[in-house]
Amino acid sequence: MGSNPTPSASYRFFGEIRNFFEQNPLTDIVKFYYNVKRNFNHGKEYKKYRNKMGISQDKLSKLADITLHTITKIESGTMPNPRIKTIKKIADALNTSIDNLLR
Repeated sequence: MGSNPTPSASYRFFGEIRNFFEQNPLTDIVKFYYNVKRNFNHGKEYKKYRNKMGISQDKLSKLADITLHTITKIESGTMPNPRIKTIKKIADALNTSIDNLLR
């Protein structure tokens, strides 16, 4: 018969995992991204930045290689939580960082 790990062994294991993620700088990035996605309507900021740059939704969709429908949904708030890959494409198309895009 195999032995089951004791609760203290399981606790130590998960504690080590938690410590790893707490000390890993990537964790801060993930926490930041999660909080931004949860508490922020990206669309308004994207639209404001896009308008400041003088770029239409159609042009942005082509520059970012994203459908016009997706750009429209993001800016209107219908798609309030786009994927990080989509956010990165929009930031790159506008020649800025994700951080600048969200200010």
